[in-house]
Parts: sequence; C-alpha cells; structure tokens
Amino acid sequence: MKNKLIYRDILKKVSRWMNEREIIFILGARRVGKTTLLKMLYKDIRVQKIFIDLEFRDNLALLNRGIDSFLNYLELHGIDLSKRVFVFIDEIQYLDDPANLLKLIYDHYPNIKVVVSGSSSIHIKKKFTDSLAGRKIIFEITGFNLNEFLRGRNEELYNVRNNWCSFIEIITSKKINPEISAFARRFLPLIEEYIVWGGYPQVVLNRQADKKEEILRDVYQSYISKDIRDIGKIENITGYNNLLVLLASNIGQLVNKGNISRSIGLSIKTIDEYLFLLEHTYIIRMLPPFFRNKQTEIVKQRKVFFKDLGIRNVSIESFQPFNIRTDKGVIVENFVLNQLLNYFPPDNIYFWRTKHKAEVDFVIRQGDLLIPVEVKSRTMESPQYTRSFLSYIEKYKPDVGIIINQNLSKVEKLKNTTVIFLPIFAL
Repeated sequence: MKNKLIYRDILKKVSRWMNEREIIFILGARRVGKTTLLKMLYKDIRVQKIFIDLEFRDNLALLNRGIDSFLNYLELHGIDLSKRVFVFIDEIQYLDDPANLLKLIYDHYPNIKVVVSGSSSIHIKKKFTDSLAGRKIIFEITGFNLNEFLRGRNEELYNVRNNWCSFIEIITSKKINPEISAFARRFLPLIEEYIVWGGYPQVVLNRQADKKEEILRDVYQSYISKDIRDIGKIENITGYNNLLVLLASNIGQLVNKGNISRSIGLSIKTIDEYLFLLEHTYIIRMLPPFFRNKQTEIVKQRKVFFKDLGIRNVSIESFQPFNIRTDKGVIVENFVLNQLLNYFPPDNIYFWRTKHKAEVDFVIRQGDLLIPVEVKSRTMESPQYTRSFLSYIEKYKPDVGIIINQNLSKVEKLKNTTVIFLPIFAL
C-alpha cells in the first residue's frame, strides 16, 4: 500500500479552475500531499506544461533573477510562449519576491497558466500583501480526510459511506437511512485508527504502528520544531515547545491566555504571536464562539483544536489504542470538527457556551440556519439529549440539530426542530 496513489477530493475543486486565468495557490502543511496534488494536476494536462521544484537551488536561483530568466528557462525547455502553457511551481514561498514574478506573468503573459504550492500562509501573506488581488484563487489542502482514508483502506466501506451517507443530503432532506447503523462495527476500527494516527499520507499508507510513529516524530521534529520555529524567528524555544504541548493537552478547551502565561512563563504578547504562527502554519485551528447575547454567552475566548490528530498525539507522546484512551471525548470532538470543515467554510463553524456553562460542541451557520452539533464518543441505544442541547434549541429554535454518536441512525422531532442522530462514520 506504500506506493498506492489515493485520489484527493480537492482535486475536483481545483480542476474547475484550471482553464480560468487566475493563479491557483495550493497551501498546506509540509508532507500533506501538495506536491502529489500538483503532479496529479500536471498529469492531466494535454498541452504544453512544465514542473518547477523550488527545493532545487538551481531552480530557485534562476527564478529569483526575474521574469526574463523565467521566460528563458521555459524556452530552453522547449516551451513555445505563443501557445498555451501550464507552469507548476512547487514551494513558491522560497522565492525572494514571488508576488512580482507572478503579477508580471499574469498581467503580461495570458498564455501562461500558473499553479503554485506553498507551506506557510505567513510567508504567503508577507510576500504577497494585496499585489495579487483579483488574480488568484486559494485552496487549502490537509492530510487525508476520512473519505480519502477509507478510499485507500476499504473500498467496500468507502462505497457504503458514499452511497448511503451523504452528509449534506442528510441535513438538507432531514432523512437518514436507519439501516446504516448495521455497519457501525465494521467502520469503527478504521475510524479509531484514523483518530489516533491522523491523516498524513505517509502515516496512512504505512500499516505498521512503529513506522507510523517514526514518521509522525519526523514530521514533528523537522516541520513543527524546526521549520515553523525558523519561520517565526522564535528565540524562546522552550516556551514555544511548552505552549505546543499545553495546547495539545487541552484540545477542545477554552484558551485562557492568562492561565497559560502563569503556567509556562510566556507573556500574553508572545502567546498571541505563537498562536498566530501555529494557526497560519496549519498546525492548530482556533474556533470562535457563537453568540447573540454578550451578557449571558461567551463572546471572546476561542477553543483550540489540531488540524491533524496524529500531530496532536505525537506532541504529547500518546498513541494508546482508542478503546483504552482517557481522552476519547476531546479527540472525537476534534475529529468531528476536521470533518465538518470538509463541508463548510471555517468562518461558518463555531461553538456555543453560556456563562453558566451550558455548551454545544459546534454551531454551523448555513445560510439562515444555525445548526447545533453535539458529539458523543459512545454508542447510543436510543435518543438522549443533554440539558445544554435542549437549552440551545429552546433559545435559538433551529430547524435542524445533529447528535453525532458511534452507531445510532435516527430522526426525531423535538418541538419544531428535526434532530438527526448521525453515526460518526456518516460524517
């Protein structure tokens, strides 16, 4: 399975833009599959094309010389600039002034379609500012999502999930096939593996636990402990590492900067800088609260989650099997958030909490709808509701609510709200 190429869901979205003029940006952490995605796109091109990897110093030096050097490079490789050509540039952030080069290409050479990848949105923001406004389209790639993981691991269950369990269709139609509950026992071992080890392609494609751990340690040491530190020019390495471990130990919790400052001795300003760095290098996601009443609901504090649970677990040296873990609830909650982000923009997902600690794990804004999502890491034999979930329904009267659990597939009416009990594998 090591050499197996797994189709990425994002490929279809990106492909729609291949014949448009906009420069395509594919951003994401190191080793999540950006280069592989570029090569998949490259393979499908049937006209002139060229792939430039900026991790090779000669390529980097050449493109740093400017537009004339770039055009000469294309011609030396047999490209006819009077005709359509697709140029793929891997790791664009290494260029000294990528914005100027790309702007010149876009403005003066309409036959050249450019597709680039980048590993740091901080570098991208610093080096591009607004110079490419209206000239680019950005896609973010993560490790394998559950759909891609199943596609590579169990084709039968992948087909079951995709034929019976369209999440958007379920919440739109307010219907779910109760028979899918019968598949829970077959899905759960794979989902538990995914939750423990995460979705980094190399990790997924390797079936041996010791090698999975080695790969994650290498990613952690080379990307998180070194590359990101260098990007942020971090001097207090111990403080940075301590913050990362503290965040990993408290996923799904409110980030209290005052408590963190007292715990690990970093100033609030430094904590803010490190949080910004980790968020914009695709390691963590800070989830904002949903509120309508500033007097009774949390309005400022955000919750922290990890974009990949394998990285979270290697941060705290915790690879115990799912069934004996003490953190089942929070890692399942983190998994659910990562899955929801496959369907909804990041700015449309929140959590809800009152100052009296009534709480709903997630609130999804879909048009005029405000959909509450509660996450249960256990099996359910029959519908059950928490006081917090009922409190949210009473206050906001949503059209639809979702309770994610291990196995139960059912739809109930609760006053005017349709509540869908959704097995976790259907998400």
